[in-house]
Amino acid sequence: MLINFADSAFAIGESLIQPESQPAENLPTQQQNPLRYLKQVKQRSGTETYGSQNVCLLKLVRHESFLHFEFTGNAQEQDHLRRYSQQPRDRHAHQVAALLSEGLSQRQIAAKLKLSLGMVNKFARGLEA
Repeated sequence: MLINFADSAFAIGESLIQPESQPAENLPTQQQNPLRYLKQVKQRSGTETYGSQNVCLLKLVRHESFLHFEFTGNAQEQDHLRRYSQQPRDRHAHQVAALLSEGLSQRQIAAKLKLSLGMVNKFARGLEA
């Protein structure tokens, strides 16, 4: 692995939290969330400064033609991650079951629900058991 040769490594993640107010002209694109977090994933010598309990928050800003990060503070990584919920999975399972009973193929169901064919196949196998 290439990371074995590095003394320190960082990762940048896109936050799920939307910023309070952001002028539209400063956003890189209209669809993109400008909030990012920087996490220290490896340190060989020294202390961990930006681990999962203290990530560095950054805002992606375009000033004239220069795209850069602005430091906005620190937070916990958990606040910026998607939380797992069983509800969407259960809802998809019921939708797949209903569409299978209507006679649609697994490929048609995958296209209609915008799911992968593998996930539809898992739901279908779960119905057989």
